[in-house]
Amino acid sequence: MDSFSRSALGHPRILELPYELQIRCLSYLTAIELLRSRAVCRKWKQLGYDGLLWIKVDITSYDRSIPVEQLTRMTVAGGRFLRVANLRGCVQLTGYNLRTLADHCPNIEVLSLKDCRSLSTHSIAYFLTQIKQHGKLRSLDLSGLDTVRNTTLVQIGNLSSLEHLDLSWCSNLTIGGSDGCPRLGFEAIATGCPKLTHLRLNGCSSSVALHPATMAVFGQYLTSLAVLSLASCTGLTDAALSALFHPRLLRRLTKLNLSGCNRLTDVSLRSIALAAPPLTHLQLSDCVLLSDRGLCFLAVRLPLLTHLDLENLPQITNTAVKSLATHQSYLTYVGLTNCIQVGDDGIIELALHGAARDRLRHLELDNSMISDTCLETIADAMTILREKDATVTADSVVATSDDPFSTTNRGRPSLIIEALDCRNITEAGVRDALSKAGDVLAIKSFYSWKFNNGGERDRLTELTSRTLSDNTQVREDARQQEQPLIARRRHCTIL
Repeated sequence: MDSFSRSALGHPRILELPYELQIRCLSYLTAIELLRSRAVCRKWKQLGYDGLLWIKVDITSYDRSIPVEQLTRMTVAGGRFLRVANLRGCVQLTGYNLRTLADHCPNIEVLSLKDCRSLSTHSIAYFLTQIKQHGKLRSLDLSGLDTVRNTTLVQIGNLSSLEHLDLSWCSNLTIGGSDGCPRLGFEAIATGCPKLTHLRLNGCSSSVALHPATMAVFGQYLTSLAVLSLASCTGLTDAALSALFHPRLLRRLTKLNLSGCNRLTDVSLRSIALAAPPLTHLQLSDCVLLSDRGLCFLAVRLPLLTHLDLENLPQITNTAVKSLATHQSYLTYVGLTNCIQVGDDGIIELALHGAARDRLRHLELDNSMISDTCLETIADAMTILREKDATVTADSVVATSDDPFSTTNRGRPSLIIEALDCRNITEAGVRDALSKAGDVLAIKSFYSWKFNNGGERDRLTELTSRTLSDNTQVREDARQQEQPLIARRRHCTIL
């Protein structure tokens, strides 16, 4: 073995490889493994901090255990090679370390400082000032930092190459005048970051950010937005959302999160529908003032929805669900948890007769009014569909349309129904539905664990109840399977 691993001089052969190949070998190691490898020899101690090995620094798995001095050496080692730095949750990261990062890593493109609560406002400002000169930063995550203020937003507005920005739960975003800024920070971001595609302001309590005038600037300048998240912005009003969509310039917006914006009414849904963005994901959970009227208006005008979350909307009834079934052809997920007026009629229409019946894969119906009748009807229909699909030959599948979502090309997808805390669901109803269509229908309920364990017991009983002749045949099959193993053991050589 030594003759293959060591050279004539006694050195490991890997140390005699060209410099580039050794770097390539070390690049497959994780950060922790790479740091440990520096203890192997002097040469690897030097190679361990080569910039080519630190193009990406991700400390997610050891954010609280890594010494801050070691973290600084890692980032400095990356130098101009460093492109991605995920420092999320690194509470030991200080302003000095961030300044060092700004001085030595000018080409950084992705930076996450989420929950790095030891950073000061001035250190963040220094980093943004330094990084602005190179204009390569594409993604910035400052969520959860109380030190982010309006002056910080003004400097972010100077990053013209920025595409992803996360300012969620930054609680000290204030009015520009209190910080001595000539203009509002949010307007600076809107006018100075034209390439912004992802913007997250979850939990924003700033009255400036949620003001209709600020939202109007967002709608006018951020025309490239594809993802906008305003979850838990409890100060967001119908007037502000209407101002955002009034210019009708958000033609690329595909994902919108308004969960927890409990002041929104059907007027907001009407504004969204009239702007007609190509939305595929819409989250409206906990918007308790929404009703059937707004959802029916929206369902007709946004035909591309695939993910719709309507959790905790007590005013929603079967009328809205049936409207979704009629007009939405691409739905794969619908969340109706705690919609206490939604019952069997609407769910059966959506799952079995709706335009998206062949694509629907997940229904969340916890604490709704569905009953065993709904589960039984869906199970019977899916059993019939399964039998029909089984009769389709391979030739007929090839001859069908080119639609990748069609039933014949893709087959009937398994449907998952979550029905926890449904007062009209019984153990017998769940058992009967699973016995009919258990291979294509999954039901998550209070009783599901019993049937899973019961299935295992049934299979165990079937195995242990074999006749003596069956057991003899099993032992014979096992003996024949062992013969190749015995033959290989005879030819095995101990090295």
